[in-house]
Amino acid sequence: AAASAYQDSRVVLGYFPVQRIVKDVPWDSLTHANIAFAFASDSGNITFIGDVVNSTLTSEQNARQLISDGHAKGVKMLAAVGGQGNFSDHLAVALSSPNTRNTFISNAVQFVKDYNLDGIDMDWEYPKNLTEAQNLLSALQGTRKALDSSFGKGTKLLTITMYNHPFLGPGVPTVDYTPYSDAVDFGMVMAYDYFGSWSDYSAPNAPFLDVPFYPGSFRNTTDAWLDAGWPAEKLVAGLAFYGHSSIVSTDMTTNTTNQYVRISNHTSLTGPV
Repeated sequence: AAASAYQDSRVVLGYFPVQRIVKDVPWDSLTHANIAFAFASDSGNITFIGDVVNSTLTSEQNARQLISDGHAKGVKMLAAVGGQGNFSDHLAVALSSPNTRNTFISNAVQFVKDYNLDGIDMDWEYPKNLTEAQNLLSALQGTRKALDSSFGKGTKLLTITMYNHPFLGPGVPTVDYTPYSDAVDFGMVMAYDYFGSWSDYSAPNAPFLDVPFYPGSFRNTTDAWLDAGWPAEKLVAGLAFYGHSSIVSTDMTTNTTNQYVRISNHTSLTGPV
């Protein structure tokens, strides 16, 4: 019985780009899937936008097909709202005032209804200060309350995508994460993108353990979030199924075991991205 309960509570979640056709999906290996990404306008409206690459389908049509396919295999289907770049910039505006935030919350509930979704993932990359961190918390709490009121308590999922260090964004200091974790079913940590063309040296995109000169890795990130008080039962650690390429300053073929070579013409940033 204990083993069965554990299996029922595990989360194996994949992301699917709404603007691309994904073939041969291993649905049997997944428990959850995020359709990435839904766009939130400054006024709080939520839509899938754009056309699908190399297809006559719109993003909306592709999303509905993915949701239908996933449900047929017993997979819980969510929409990730926000994402990298200007999608999160607009989400930040939508959540910045009580009026537009309430509009967003109402539209999130309607979006779940319209697409027969199992929930919403809040993917704000990333709050820049404590005010924005509070805006995110207010949105999570309001969305949680609205989903429970509309569908029944705990019927729909609310999740959050989290930075790969225990703070909500590079400009936000550590806060009390209890109200955040209380509002969501689980949080997904982006335990990847520690190294890339922006780094001083080449290194694995998502090392399991810290590399010799930089404390950023799968284990470091998950341990840090747990140490910061995020509940283990609500932590989903991300794995990257891709890599990054870099132009390095020396010929790596002379020593193929050396992963750490200075990158040419990079833009150095402080910490991981």
